[in-house]
Amino acid sequence: MTDRELRRLNRRDLLRILVEQVKETEKSKLELEEVTARLEELEQNYERLRKRLDQKDLRIHELTDILQAERTKREIELREAGSIAEAALRLNGVFEAAQKAADQYLYNIRFPNKEKSTGDSKNEPGGIQEDTGERYEGKEER
Repeated sequence: MTDRELRRLNRRDLLRILVEQVKETEKSKLELEEVTARLEELEQNYERLRKRLDQKDLRIHELTDILQAERTKREIELREAGSIAEAALRLNGVFEAAQKAADQYLYNIRFPNKEKSTGDSKNEPGGIQEDTGERYEGKEER
């Protein structure tokens, strides 16, 4: 309304317009309060969700680190598998030689007279091991 139209209105009409304006203002204030409350609620939900996402991101990062460490460990194990297999083959040869020496020693202990009757055991095949067996035999008697 223009100023001219407002001047033509009587007092009753002006009061009616004023009451309508007050009601409209009150209604707008209530809507503003509702919207503000809803906005605060949404902001709280946003913060809560953001914190949860941050925790999830942290957990994902931790799991990624663990996964990478396991991958690295597995790669090392796979690389070393060949080395371990080679070492096992070498150890197998050492164990075979040790077993032969142990067998020879036991043979010398079980049959001590056979070696003494044959003479010089060092000239026979495996004589060094037999000689070693004789030395062990002597230590046991002491």
